[in-house]
Amino acid sequence: MIQPTRSVSSRILLSVVLGAAALGLAAPKAHAGDEACSTTKFHFPAVEKACKDGGRKGAKEVMKAAVKKAKDAGKDYKCTNCHEDTKSFKLKDEKQAVTDLKPFI
Repeated sequence: MIQPTRSVSSRILLSVVLGAAALGLAAPKAHAGDEACSTTKFHFPAVEKACKDGGRKGAKEVMKAAVKKAKDAGKDYKCTNCHEDTKSFKLKDEKQAVTDLKPFI
């Protein structure tokens, strides 16, 4: 019985597609490198979950939503009220930051 032959380009394409699919399945949920959250201490479960599921981007979305809720409630909050900067996101005064944002997260 004669088996049909595939062209070399078809085999390469198939290998690339299967390899990409395998990498996609093996990829971690949280982002690595610069996208990973640097803290391991969380005060709010919503931020911890967002961090684990979406990395720094996910945590930022939760925090921006909290700041928006605070602004809608008449508070004049912004990221740098609680964080030293928006690169490391180190808290200035941890206890005060938690107290201020708790009603909005």
